[in-house]
Amino acid sequence: MTPFAHPSRPALSASGRSLRTPLAALHHVTVRFGRTIALNDVTLQVRPRERIALVGNSGCGKTTLLSVGSGYRRPTAGTVYRAPGLRMGLLLQDPVASLNPGWTLEQLVGEPLRDLSPRLSREARAAAVRHALLQVGLGSIALDRYPAELSVGQCQRVALARALVANPELLLADEPTSALDPSVAAGVLRLIDSVLTATGAALLVVSHDVLAVAPLVERMVVLHEGRIVEDGSPHELLARPIHPVTVRLVETARQLTISHTPTPAEFPICR
Repeated sequence: MTPFAHPSRPALSASGRSLRTPLAALHHVTVRFGRTIALNDVTLQVRPRERIALVGNSGCGKTTLLSVGSGYRRPTAGTVYRAPGLRMGLLLQDPVASLNPGWTLEQLVGEPLRDLSPRLSREARAAAVRHALLQVGLGSIALDRYPAELSVGQCQRVALARALVANPELLLADEPTSALDPSVAAGVLRLIDSVLTATGAALLVVSHDVLAVAPLVERMVVLHEGRIVEDGSPHELLARPIHPVTVRLVETARQLTISHTPTPAEFPICR
């Protein structure tokens, strides 16, 4: 796998925010479901243009953390901060299930604009939808098509276009490649990297596969039983994993990699 490129950063984000001021932050957040503790005293922040992967085994709290950060779930304890006027895009895990089968591509991709920009004319909304589809390589697709007429890979691109249509400063992605074949998944990750590079958006991505997302991010946060147990660059975590959970994640990912397993030296340290 070819490492993704990360350009040097300006002092300000594309929206004019200081790169030192968090877009979103969790402070000592705990989430309980009955007697089950999904998150346990978690503190994490995401700055403009920063790319972070939340990795860990199933049930460790990754998706719950993403839900709290996005505002879809309230914490049991702790505080959540989001920058004023923050624009977020959400890319869900199952690209097919996340798309309403009775809606056209124009309706699906343009739906987030109804809340964010309710005064947009239909022509302006269609233009925004077309631009978003162009960003994900579907510029020539007909806007009146339905999800059932598309491949799984195309559905994932449509879901990404939907997440990008409002020009988000922060993209939240929950296992964006788990439902895809390895070759299609690699293409989707390259596409996400390309879009982030072009737009300057930050990324918080959930994954169980440390090798798949390592080239895409500059920081990896390992969760176990609702707690952050390790936090560092992909290079550091793949070359010298410290926590037993991180060691097992790396070993498992390498065992499951059929083709080429990247070495730690292949992962750039982002600046």
